[in-house]
Amino acid sequence: MAARGQFSVAAAVVIAVSLLLVTAYLYSSQLTFVETRSRAAAELVASIAGDFKRALASMLSLATRCYFNYTEYRSLCSVFTAEGLDFSNRHNMTAARAIALTFLNTWLRAQVDAHSGYGLRVRYSLIRVQLQADRPYRVIPADPREGLIKCYWYYPDSISAAAARLEVDLLKGGVYGWKADILVTLSLEVNPQIEMPEGVEPGDLYTGPITVEFRVLQDSMPYSSLFSEGRLRIYYASWSDGEVRWVKVRPSDYLDLEYVGNGLYRVVFKAVNTRWVQVGDYYTVPMAVVVEDGRGIVVESLTYTYTSFAVVKRTPDEVYHMPEYSSTWESVEKPLSTGEEVYTLELTWNTTLFWLGRQLPRAGEPPPVPLIPIKQLRVNVTSDGTLSTLRERPVQYEVWRRVWWPPDAPESERIAVWVPEGLADLTMDYNESVRLVFQVAFPRRDIRRQYVVVWWLDDLDTEPPDCRHNPLYCSCIEYYDPPDDPEDLYRDLRHPAYTLELLDVEHRRARGYVDAEGNRYDYHGVAAVVVHDSSTDACFGPWNLYAVGTYQGSYLGWYRPYGEWRVFYRYRGRPEYEQIEAPIRIIAVLNTSLVGNVYEEGDVRSDLYDTLVLLEVVNGTRYVPVRVYVYWKRGVSASDGYLSNGLWFSTLMGGGFPEMFMYLT
Repeated sequence: MAARGQFSVAAAVVIAVSLLLVTAYLYSSQLTFVETRSRAAAELVASIAGDFKRALASMLSLATRCYFNYTEYRSLCSVFTAEGLDFSNRHNMTAARAIALTFLNTWLRAQVDAHSGYGLRVRYSLIRVQLQADRPYRVIPADPREGLIKCYWYYPDSISAAAARLEVDLLKGGVYGWKADILVTLSLEVNPQIEMPEGVEPGDLYTGPITVEFRVLQDSMPYSSLFSEGRLRIYYASWSDGEVRWVKVRPSDYLDLEYVGNGLYRVVFKAVNTRWVQVGDYYTVPMAVVVEDGRGIVVESLTYTYTSFAVVKRTPDEVYHMPEYSSTWESVEKPLSTGEEVYTLELTWNTTLFWLGRQLPRAGEPPPVPLIPIKQLRVNVTSDGTLSTLRERPVQYEVWRRVWWPPDAPESERIAVWVPEGLADLTMDYNESVRLVFQVAFPRRDIRRQYVVVWWLDDLDTEPPDCRHNPLYCSCIEYYDPPDDPEDLYRDLRHPAYTLELLDVEHRRARGYVDAEGNRYDYHGVAAVVVHDSSTDACFGPWNLYAVGTYQGSYLGWYRPYGEWRVFYRYRGRPEYEQIEAPIRIIAVLNTSLVGNVYEEGDVRSDLYDTLVLLEVVNGTRYVPVRVYVYWKRGVSASDGYLSNGLWFSTLMGGGFPEMFMYLT
């Protein structure tokens, strides 16, 4: 029995040792298999992550290229026209973002199909990323409207960025819940303090070499390949004959291109007729630097963030005049409170100011407004002449064109006139045709100087200012011409102090202006303005702009401007922009070579005079600026009979008259 027991113990030991050997072998085999499988899975995950980052970079490239210059990259951008990235959406990051989301979803499906043997599950999600610690507002949000891609440009430090979280499962590779935050960036920081050569004073015109330094980081790492695989563009302001234009540095004008290290570049180029201007506590040359890396991602920086100037009032506090039927001079003193002294000014891209068609004198040369999308631009104005009262004020973007008027007159007799083309297309860049319209008030007699700052927002998702989102831009003026108006009662410019009804070939009869039988007078296509009480709509009567001759020898004006008013009261651009109305002023334009007779149908002539009228209804004021240009095509003599009997420059008929004054220019 003992021997048998020993055998049993020995057999058990042998079996146990055999099991241990088999287990060790199986463990070794499994470990080798897992290591091999994990290495392949890790490489696949890394490949998927790298491909996702490249896909993200390609979408950031598309968005920034089309935003910067759609025309230059038309062959690329136009591929996505059907997806919404047409020319009207060139400054629409939302459209580019929607295309990117669609593309990445397509990329996901392609990855799953390509790696189906691994049981791949891949997805991405939007994440919030803080881009710059020193600018807390510069983030990529996690919401689909402004997430995924975000760009902050037009400051000395600018950045283009895209980010998402990638999650990967390999069901047949033993990888579950792998995730990583993928961030693609290109940042540019320009040193705005451009060194001034010895002997050059601020404001002097300068032609010669200029040195600019800037640092480029790609994915937060120094980027050293700008000159070999990227692209550099520099634009600077150049003055000539009182005008300023932005000049692109040509390849032949680069004098030195140096990579210093750590992402820092030093570039020397030849500039013509530029100058150093003061911005805050430093002097700089107005300049834009645009960098594009090898992936096609673009970022743009400016050497300044605003331009500023002062508006100085030189109107007298006391004037002398001789009253009618008197031979004695009397004085009129301006009151201490002047709340209605509000000037509506127009600023061009070279910081020239216009008021009522007149160019105002300028002292000094502030930096020009840069050529950036007009939707980025804002205006601050002081209220009492002290910088502490600088506040944002409403701004209106208009397009004006300089024409030689009238077009059919002999060349020697034409005059240069600026005429409005309408409110701007809110997708356009600031250029020589755009004017920023804003108001400067002098609420007290002792305030002689107000300060104005034109600045810009760096977020490319910035939308134009709109009353629906910013009460500052809500006004009390409107153009009322309802489409459902079977009796043709309304074509109004409405203001809290008055209502102006426009008469012309399309709207011939004014409501409330009736004969003894109660029938509305027919103006037979003559262009005029009928004044109504803004509260009761009572009709005061017509405001006739110009007339020549007397009808049938009476005191009635014979031939008056005949044509159609064009009214500019809404912006242009994308459909949502076309619902934004003018916050500051509505402009009505009459440009005609015809004259007509309000007393006789069909009495229309084209041989007497041309008329150009610019009429404004201005928010926050109680006056109506009107500019009237008249060109006589021929002289009038006694042989013309009643035609030579008189001339009206402006008449207000009925019971409405200006209470304080009427200013004709």
